[in-house]
Amino acid sequence: MEWKTMMVSAYDYLFDKYHEIEVGRRGTKYEILTAMVCKTLEKQSVVVHDVKLRGESDVKHQIDVAVDKGDEVRRILIECKDFASSGDKVGLGIVRDFESAARDIGAKEAWIISNVGFTRDAKKFAATKGIDLKIVRMVEDRDLEGRIQKIVLGIFAPFPTNVRVGLEFADESRRAALEKACNSIGVTDGFHRDDNVFFRSASGDEAFNEYVSRKIGDDISLEELVDSPGGMVAEDCELMLKPESDLHVGEIPFSGLHLRVLYDRWLAVDVSELQAERIAELILEGFGSKELLIFGDDIAARRLREAGRVD
Repeated sequence: MEWKTMMVSAYDYLFDKYHEIEVGRRGTKYEILTAMVCKTLEKQSVVVHDVKLRGESDVKHQIDVAVDKGDEVRRILIECKDFASSGDKVGLGIVRDFESAARDIGAKEAWIISNVGFTRDAKKFAATKGIDLKIVRMVEDRDLEGRIQKIVLGIFAPFPTNVRVGLEFADESRRAALEKACNSIGVTDGFHRDDNVFFRSASGDEAFNEYVSRKIGDDISLEELVDSPGGMVAEDCELMLKPESDLHVGEIPFSGLHLRVLYDRWLAVDVSELQAERIAELILEGFGSKELLIFGDDIAARRLREAGRVD
């Protein structure tokens, strides 16, 4: 006895990825996938897989997929051909046979869908007889060129370290008064965040450290740092400040103050990749002016009900 090996189509594996349905006839899973694609595109229509329709000749014809848009006049009859394993294009004979069946049934619209393509003669004959030829095939890398598949997110967070502030007066005699005022409120080793040292203006009080931090933030240019690796990027950056408001130590004001700020710049870099959550599985050609993508969740959302109806 001679045993023949039946090649399993890649579309069978794709179907099994999202559905567990046992079928006996080769190519059936591609037909059901096509029916699910049609339902995704025609949500308001009734889509049925594997129907038998009687023609004018009183002969019943097996139709792979029928899309009913509400009445027989708007019914689409579809023939599906999974030739992925052989790589053969759909030839003239298949188109001619389906055109004959569609004409016998009286279909106003008839499609042949392939995952490989059509021969030149098949295209010429179909164009003459009003048969639409379409492609439903797996997505390849070339199909995704120019499409957003992942986003590389780079977060650059520059911040100052080792901040040193020198205070300069137009009248240096005021320095002793400043030191005395600091001692009176317990400030002896530099200004800290919670110390009662602030700049007072008509809009309110701003703590000394907050003022310096704000000015340093204004001084750091992110554009200069985006190509830098993480870590120390600059040392001893100098910033000369002339506050518009008087410095208050407690309630004692000091005017005519200049600040010489030195700080180092540290850059924290966090690069992460955000992959698209939806997986493009099928690409459609001939369904409009642009190629369409069918995603895995589109396939998973469909169900094959009794009598071949796809919901």
